[in-house]
Amino acid sequence: MNDILRVGQSVEIRAYGMDDAPKYRAKIYDVKKEILEIEIPVVGSGALSMRSGTLYEIIYYKEDTVFTQRAEVETRFMSGSIVCARLLIRGQAKKINRRKYFRLPVLLEGYSRGGRKPFSEMTTTNLSAGGIRFVTLEKYKAGQYIQIRITLEEDTLDLLCKVIQCSNVKDSIRRYDVRAEFEKISTREEDLILGYLFEQQRVMKRKGLA
Repeated sequence: MNDILRVGQSVEIRAYGMDDAPKYRAKIYDVKKEILEIEIPVVGSGALSMRSGTLYEIIYYKEDTVFTQRAEVETRFMSGSIVCARLLIRGQAKKINRRKYFRLPVLLEGYSRGGRKPFSEMTTTNLSAGGIRFVTLEKYKAGQYIQIRITLEEDTLDLLCKVIQCSNVKDSIRRYDVRAEFEKISTREEDLILGYLFEQQRVMKRKGLA
C-alpha cells in the first residue's frame, strides 16, 4: 500500500461491506506502516462520524486497477482546525480490474442455495463481475459459501459466492438482503456479466435513466 499512497493524495472511503453505501473523498494526511491518517470528509455542517472501532473500505486507483483496503478507525485527532482519523490497516489490499469493479443496479430473477439445500428464489438488486446483491427468504451467514444461478439473456450461470453480509430487509422480518462476492469466476463468466451490464447501461441511457 505504501508504494502507491502518498501524503496529499485523495482516496475514497465508505462503510465496509456495504456496496451501496455513500462514498466520500478524503485527503491523506500521513502514511505509515500499517497506519493511514486521513482528513475526515465534511458532510453537511460537520465532519463525517468515524467512531473508534468502525470498519471502512479505502478505495484508490492506479492506472487500470482499483485497490480496496479494509481499515479500522483507531482514533480521531485534530491537526490545527482539521479533524483527522487514524486508520489501522486490516488484511491485504485487493486488486480489482476497473472493468470488474463496474456495477449496476439491476432487477434480475434467479436462485440461490447453501450447501445441498434446494434452490430458493431470489431477486438480484445489484450486480458486477466481482459480486452480487440480492433479496431472498433464505438467511445466510457472513463467510458462508453459497451457489447462485442467474440467467443473462440466453446464458445461465452457476456461480460460487462467499457471503459478505446478510441482514433483514427494512420493514420486513422474512426477507433478507444479501451481499456476496464471486469465488473462482472464469474469464468467460466475467465477460458475460460485463456484456450484460454494459447493454443494460446503454438501454438506461437511451431511456434517459442513466
